[in-house]
Amino acid sequence: MKITDVAVQQKNKNRVSVYADGEYCFSLDGADALRLGVKVGAEISQKDLETYNLESNLSKAKEKAFDIVTRKAVTEKELRDKLRDKGYDKTICDIVIDTMQEYNYINDADYCERFLEYSVSKGWGRSKIKFELKRRGVEDDLISVALDGFCDNPVERIYDILSAKFAGVDLSDFKQKQKVIRFFASRGFDFDSISSALSKKLYD
Repeated sequence: MKITDVAVQQKNKNRVSVYADGEYCFSLDGADALRLGVKVGAEISQKDLETYNLESNLSKAKEKAFDIVTRKAVTEKELRDKLRDKGYDKTICDIVIDTMQEYNYINDADYCERFLEYSVSKGWGRSKIKFELKRRGVEDDLISVALDGFCDNPVERIYDILSAKFAGVDLSDFKQKQKVIRFFASRGFDFDSISSALSKKLYD
C-alpha cells in the first residue's frame, strides 16, 4: 500500500487522517506522524499498519486519560476501568497507566491522604473509609499506611457530630436513639464507640 494523502482533521488540528491507495486508513497525532515518517508516497506494510494503529489508539487513550485526571482525582483502578469502558485493551491501558504514574497524574498513596481528609470532613469512620478506598481499588498496604497515620478518636468525633447535628434529639427515646445509632453505623463507626459517645452525651 502507498500513502496517497495526509490530511489535518477538521475537528482536531493536532491529528491527521492518513489515506492509502485513495482510501482512509488510519489517524495519528501529527507529531507521531512526523516521528514515524508517515508522508505521501511512502509504502506501508501490514506490520507498519499495525504499528500505526497501535500508536493511534495509544495517542487517543493518553488524551482521554489526561482529560479524566485533570477533571478529578482518580485511583489507578478507576482510570483503568474508564479506559477499558472506552474499548482500550490491556496493552494500551498498561502503557497509559505507566505514563500517568510517571508524571504523577495518578498516585494512589497521595489519593489515600486526600480521600482521608475528605472522609473525615464528611463524618465517616475508619471502616467506611477503608471500604470506600478498597472499592476504588487502592491496595491494602496503602490503606493501612494512611489509616495508621490517622490520629483518630472515634468517640470524640461522634460526640462532636452529635453536638452539632443531633443537638435537639432526645437520646433517651429508644426510637430516636436507634436512628442515631444507625446513622453512625452507616458511616463506619464501631458500636462500642457509638455507645460510649451516646452515653457521654446523655450525661452531659
